Amino acid sequence: MLSRLSSAKFTTGSILFLALFLLNIFQIRSMVLGVILFGVWILFLGTRLGQAVAPEEKGVIGRICGIWTLLSGVALAGTFVFYLWIFSEPVAIFLSLLAMPVVWFVLKRVPKSSVHEAIRGKYHHIPPAVLAAITVMIAWVILAFLLVLPTATEEAIRSPWEQIPSAVFFVFAGAALILISLLFRGRERTLTLFLSSLFLFLMISVVLFVYPLGYGFDQFIHQATEEHIAAFGTIQPKPFYYIGQYTLVLFLHHAFFFPLELTDRFLLPVLVAFLLPAAWYAAAVHLFQEKRHAIASLPWLFFLPLSSFIATTPQGMANLWILMIILTALPRLLGKESWPLWPSVIGTAATLAIHPIAGIPAALFLILVAADSKNPSQRFPTITRLLFWTTVAVGSVILPLSFLANAAWSHQEISFNLSSFFSPQWWQGLPLPVLLENRFAPLLDGASFFLHNQFLLLFLAGAAGWWFADKNTRSKLKPYAFVSGMLITNYFLMKTVVQFTFLIDYERGNYAERLLPLSVFFLSPFLMIAGEKMISFLREKPFILRVSLAGLLALCLTAAWYGTYPRQDAYTSSHGYNVSRTDLDTVLDIEKNASGQAYIVLANQTVSAAAVREWGFKRYYDDIFFYPIPTGGDLYQIFLSMNNEPDTKKAEDAIRLTGVSVCYFVVNDYWWQAPRIIETAKTVANDWWSMGDGSVYIFKFEMTK
Repeated sequence: MLSRLSSAKFTTGSILFLALFLLNIFQIRSMVLGVILFGVWILFLGTRLGQAVAPEEKGVIGRICGIWTLLSGVALAGTFVFYLWIFSEPVAIFLSLLAMPVVWFVLKRVPKSSVHEAIRGKYHHIPPAVLAAITVMIAWVILAFLLVLPTATEEAIRSPWEQIPSAVFFVFAGAALILISLLFRGRERTLTLFLSSLFLFLMISVVLFVYPLGYGFDQFIHQATEEHIAAFGTIQPKPFYYIGQYTLVLFLHHAFFFPLELTDRFLLPVLVAFLLPAAWYAAAVHLFQEKRHAIASLPWLFFLPLSSFIATTPQGMANLWILMIILTALPRLLGKESWPLWPSVIGTAATLAIHPIAGIPAALFLILVAADSKNPSQRFPTITRLLFWTTVAVGSVILPLSFLANAAWSHQEISFNLSSFFSPQWWQGLPLPVLLENRFAPLLDGASFFLHNQFLLLFLAGAAGWWFADKNTRSKLKPYAFVSGMLITNYFLMKTVVQFTFLIDYERGNYAERLLPLSVFFLSPFLMIAGEKMISFLREKPFILRVSLAGLLALCLTAAWYGTYPRQDAYTSSHGYNVSRTDLDTVLDIEKNASGQAYIVLANQTVSAAAVREWGFKRYYDDIFFYPIPTGGDLYQIFLSMNNEPDTKKAEDAIRLTGVSVCYFVVNDYWWQAPRIIETAKTVANDWWSMGDGSVYIFKFEMTK
């Protein structure tokens, strides 16, 4: 009887959802209704799919695993359709409807298994002191947001901390102290998981509110690409990567009417805050016997390098996906045969579709997991052992080789210099430890010392976790250690041997730097073990020692928050400025001044990003964009030369290169030696004017007859 009633409710709910979904698609087209329908769609199908992905888990843990797998499937299916055809609104609608029978089909083929309740324990009365602490923490998080929100600016700044009052750090530290104390307590796990998600969102969402026009350079490029695909269904030439993110954003836009720009900005920080705490806890609860110890390991999550999650980019999205693969694979490696491997396969394929720098390590990890020769289900242990060690050998050099292959395919200039590896200068720029410097600012001195040594401390903590793990656990977790070591090897090779000559000087280390966070991510299980040993050691120690450690961790966590974003202080000077309102006005004013003439602009990356935001990719001269992007192109080299010494000949070289009539040269007042450049350019340009009370100067050059 109950089964029939449940089935009737399911059928009625499905019919009601389909009716509202189709009504919204063909008639109402409401964003608000679309958001509500997406919430129903993702929660219902994610919960159902979670029964197949994490069959032993009940409640929020299974739901989180199911939602991630569902999103991976959407990204992968969307990528497949994009390369075969186009990704349009009908495709997105079809995928949203197709997900229902696919989930039902998967569930029908999953055997029943015993249920493991990962969060709930014995019901107990929550002490008033704990309720008060939770209330205070929520109030402080809200206060932190209230301190950040009014600082939104459309001016050009180098760091969000230039705008935000320093009082926010004391509020953040207070909230961190309470959260760490609650996590160490190990009770009220449902509440502390929610608080962890709220706190994590605070950590990674600052730029969403401080930069209302958008943050960074890459995000503008990706948004423009998404808008182009939304309008035309495709883009030519079709890129070999990033499509996994694009189709996920466009799926929400087409099927559920999410605003494209807003979705692109908020998608990654929201997914990170929603998915990671629960996934981390789900992994830890299978690693330890006590749930209290599992929840107490969560502070280590906040110490991971989180800077790639502050803005939605393919690299950041792929980093989230690889972390989810790392965490969701842990139960299977620990011997939970009921946890299937296919969700990790789908997640890995989706990661490759989003960004290969994370996708390739994810694929290597998946091979090592599948080639575990000690798994009782392996039929050919000798072959799998050979596959394991071959993967380790190839994986240690695969990323430099992949860049070489990509450069040959795309005709980019890249070279290898093996002698650089043996140079005594190879260690420069590596995160090596330093003694505590003194700039007569104790809080800043301490924060800078921690940030400079953050990677080293995480590697040491991971090594400690490896040491503390028993022999059996260490053997089961060896794929994590090997992939981390492979990434470090690739990092050293790309930092020294690989020469990215197609990039400008200060960007050539960017690709190598992306590997360090990935290598730390693969140490997550060992960080959990190190945290568990620390908690076990402290439980019997005096109260004052436990409080002191919680306070120290709260201070370090505040320093980590400070270092997650660009900084401008006595230790570090960020050279990147955000796109300002004046940059956007400059782009529009140049278009107006040109009066329909074909023109090109020599400008920095922020002005170029503003042009992409306003005009997309509508104007090319042969294969040259009318603003100097990418930075490795000929037009950007002419721009750098103009900054060195403005003259008419260089502007005419740019005109000849593109075959246009007019060249504009833009100088922002924050550029190095801007006053000298501006005064020199005034003497050689045909015309000039300024914008934003002199923050931007525009110089016009025309070809002399």
